Amino acid sequence: MIFKHIEFDKIIEILKAECHSALGKTIVGKLRPLTDKAAIELHLQLSAEAQGLLVNKIYFNFEDISDIWELLFKFRYDNYNYEEFSQIYRNLAVANSIELTDEYAEESPQIYQIISQIKFLEKLQKRYEQIFDPEGNVKDSASPKLMQIRGRIRRTRKEIVSFLNKRADELFNESKSFDNIVTNRDGRFMIPVKEGSATFIKGIVHGRSSSKSSVYMEPQEIVSQNNELDILASDEKQEIKKIFTHYTQEIMANKVVIQNNTKILEKLDYLFAIARFANRVNANVPHICDELIIELEEARHPLLIESFGDVNKVIPFTLQLGDDYKLLIISGPNTGGKTVTLKSVGLLSIMALSGLPISASADSKIGLFSSFYADIGDHQSLEDSLSTFSSHIKSINEMIQNGNERSLILIDEIGAATDPEQGSALAQAILEKLTKIGVNGVITTHYTALKIFAEQNENCINASVQFDSELHTPTYKFKLGLPGNSFAIEVAANLGFDNELIERARGLTGDQNVELTELLTKMTEEKKKLGRQNYKFELNNALLKQKIAEHQRKVDEIEMSKKDIRKKSMQDAREYLTQLQKDLNFEISSIKQEERAQRKSNLEKSLQRVNKLNREFSKKEFEMQDDIYKPIANPEIGQRVWAKNFDAEGDIVQIMSKSAKIDMDGIFFTVDLDNLYYPKSRQKANRVMHSVNV
Repeated sequence: MIFKHIEFDKIIEILKAECHSALGKTIVGKLRPLTDKAAIELHLQLSAEAQGLLVNKIYFNFEDISDIWELLFKFRYDNYNYEEFSQIYRNLAVANSIELTDEYAEESPQIYQIISQIKFLEKLQKRYEQIFDPEGNVKDSASPKLMQIRGRIRRTRKEIVSFLNKRADELFNESKSFDNIVTNRDGRFMIPVKEGSATFIKGIVHGRSSSKSSVYMEPQEIVSQNNELDILASDEKQEIKKIFTHYTQEIMANKVVIQNNTKILEKLDYLFAIARFANRVNANVPHICDELIIELEEARHPLLIESFGDVNKVIPFTLQLGDDYKLLIISGPNTGGKTVTLKSVGLLSIMALSGLPISASADSKIGLFSSFYADIGDHQSLEDSLSTFSSHIKSINEMIQNGNERSLILIDEIGAATDPEQGSALAQAILEKLTKIGVNGVITTHYTALKIFAEQNENCINASVQFDSELHTPTYKFKLGLPGNSFAIEVAANLGFDNELIERARGLTGDQNVELTELLTKMTEEKKKLGRQNYKFELNNALLKQKIAEHQRKVDEIEMSKKDIRKKSMQDAREYLTQLQKDLNFEISSIKQEERAQRKSNLEKSLQRVNKLNREFSKKEFEMQDDIYKPIANPEIGQRVWAKNFDAEGDIVQIMSKSAKIDMDGIFFTVDLDNLYYPKSRQKANRVMHSVNV
């Protein structure tokens, strides 16, 4: 029933009309809200991709597809007839025509994935085209044997007709026939002969004309040829039956593929029907949220857009529900758009959860509601003997009994159709109950008490549709946070009501209307003031955050610069010392032991000092390294290592108790075992493997 209340049934009918095939219409008819977020998002993405393809002039025609399931899986004869072949062929031809280029495949991956599941059956399609011509006649080329048989039929027929034409001319000239014509009766060629002349001609009589003045005679000379035509006609039928049977078997061998292709075609028909409607009403894909919220940005009622034929003629609204408050109480003048707004909320929510793009901004959000209830319009039930008020109460009672935190409820003119005072009290009691249940909902009202209740209850918020007090006409603009005046007297005056009645009505409203107007004015000013203050706060807060971020960025840049400078200095110094160390080692090794001993001793002392400095630099630099080096626990001869104090790689050539001799490009160094690490390349490989394993 809610689908009818919020006019979702009309959306379904529009989508059905957009479908090319009855198969697509069937899928549309099954549209219902889903509860699986992933499934909803997939449906929405498919619809959005189809929208994009249509914008790029990529579209397909599904008018020729039909339901062939029974033909494929319940057929019990040897072969199909032409109409059945034709029905299957049309599905084959459409499936074989569906293609998406690589360019659009990248932009529409989900649609492409569906299309890529189609298995093309070109041979079956071409075989049909070899068998039948556009009028459904079997072609000579359907088989070599059929072509041979039909060739013989044509030659035999030509010989018979040629002979009979000459014989008919002779009989006509001899006044033995009224017309020199050749006719065919029951597949046999013959000529008409006058009744009295038949006895003079050898042949077989096959009947009389309607006037009884002539008989149809088959001359003896062509009896055998007519018999041959009969035999050839029989051979032709048998060959055609054989062709049909073989083609039927080919189809049966591929029936699963044909049916799967058909299911894909009907889904595509359904998706592109959605896309055509969605593009027409400027629909977008909203965010589907686990949270039970509704945030509609620049929303419009899709049926109004359809009615006006122009999206710009429908005034948009922005609305939030479910986060800071659960119930939205909309008030304002009659014919001002309250009911349209209420229906829009329900309709767009159900559309989104059914996988349909909605006529609102792409920034809109719809929560995963699991149930929907609505009480909209006049529900007087003659069958159940229920008044309008009773029907309203019955609908609302269902909400109260079955509604929960995951429910979205819509109530139009709550508490109406009864005594206003009691209706207002009952409506407030209903609102109190609904807030306790925790449902989310939109409710329209004219009752002042409910506007005050909404202002005082933290789970509710007022909203209104605006009214131009100077022009005395509704503006259809939605305003969140403020209740609206009904402006019933103003509307009546604008509709041409008697002035005396209008003035009398104004007098009868008394202080209540004045108080409400003052309340609304005060609330408007308060909210404007609060809005200005909030804007200043948000602006100052944003500027402060910007300055903090800028300051932190500068601090980070300075720290990074200092670190880089230190690392560069250390690296330069270490490289210089390493080179000096290599040079000294080389010189020492070249000095013979028996000569220049003192010089060698001095050089060794210098080398020790350099080694000490190098170790200190290496230690400093090692502490600054970002990489994490892994020490070698059990070094082996021939193993490639990285010497920390030299920051260089080499191969182990000898291992002592606490040190090892390392070959570094032909120069040998003695390195402590606790300074040996795996090479840098090994470190990076380990880190990569570690990140992959994680």
